[in-house]
Amino acid sequence: KQWYQRRVAITAGNEKGSADSPATWYISIGHMTDGDTWASSEGFPPLDAKHVKGMSNAVAGLDTAVFGAPPPGYTFTRVIPCDNCEILTGKSKTVPGRLILVGRTTGTVAVALIDIANTNKGAEGVALDAFGFAIDQAVASGI
Repeated sequence: KQWYQRRVAITAGNEKGSADSPATWYISIGHMTDGDTWASSEGFPPLDAKHVKGMSNAVAGLDTAVFGAPPPGYTFTRVIPCDNCEILTGKSKTVPGRLILVGRTTGTVAVALIDIANTNKGAEGVALDAFGFAIDQAVASGI
């Protein structure tokens, strides 16, 4: 968990304009095929293992049911390819400015909830880049 948070914070902090739109990150890491959560940031709201498994399967292209039946309070829009991974992107229906990003590494699924204070400063793109980079680095490191 700390590795993801540090990697994401380093990447997001190096992006121009990130100071104009502060964001709070919540990260959860768990098993990519059964959805069990192993570790999560303080304040990360619990997600049912069934939903985490569904999001993980959507990232892998195994099942797209999450687009029609997402976890309560969220909606998903697409899966975006990165260098060594895919990222499932979505938004909260109840928390303004909250993104949900999901990626799979070699053996885990990572879920990021990002509360962005000012979404008109390109912060959503910065968050996606940072999370994608963190997942790519985890894959490259065999995590």
